[in-house]
Amino acid sequence: AASGGGIAAVGRGELPVFACDEALWGACWIPLRSVRTYSPASPPASQAAQWLSQGVALPEDILLTSVWPFLDTQTLARQVQPLSAAHARLLADEMEMRAEHRKELFAFCFSDTTAWLLDEDLQPCAMLELPFSATFAHIAYDRESSVVVMATKLCPEPSPAGALWAICLLRRKGSMRCHMEAHAIRYDFPESRLRPASAVLGMCVAPGGRVFSLLASRRLACHRLSVRMRE
Repeated sequence: AASGGGIAAVGRGELPVFACDEALWGACWIPLRSVRTYSPASPPASQAAQWLSQGVALPEDILLTSVWPFLDTQTLARQVQPLSAAHARLLADEMEMRAEHRKELFAFCFSDTTAWLLDEDLQPCAMLELPFSATFAHIAYDRESSVVVMATKLCPEPSPAGALWAICLLRRKGSMRCHMEAHAIRYDFPESRLRPASAVLGMCVAPGGRVFSLLASRRLACHRLSVRMRE
């Protein structure tokens, strides 16, 4: 395992950055535009968003087509979005932040008890205390469902809910604020409570939200992920 990290209040301004103080067991890149978004309705705006350049007002259509595509996502979310309700409304529509040309990434990483989602500057966007031991676990990311699937190795007691977990990634529209939730992938099979037969030897994701897992008993299981937003 590589050297890992926790959260320490160091770096630019008062923003915390990721600092190495515990062991990490795995990590993967997450395309920002693939993360599922959530938010209330777009905020009302009494006027259109405009920028002044040498005394000339740039209208919304110019901002959307010729200015904002050249700004990185963090600048849009942290500096442009707070300018006015009109800017917040445009960014809440996510047309620019989820555009095809966007290549920004999150980094998902985890220790035995904690998972983090970091931006490209290693600024923490979300943290989750895991309800299971992630020691020696391995992961795969399913872009279609915005879920990191984690196959655990050291479950205290074999059970249908003990081996595979889905870490759902969510991002607030128009923002870099993120949220993560852990849900057990339940599957009851004859050897589910037997060791080492129930141990997961391998796991991968496939198109259509499918997750394949290979058990020590030579059983190959297929699960289909389905994520629904709570009202």
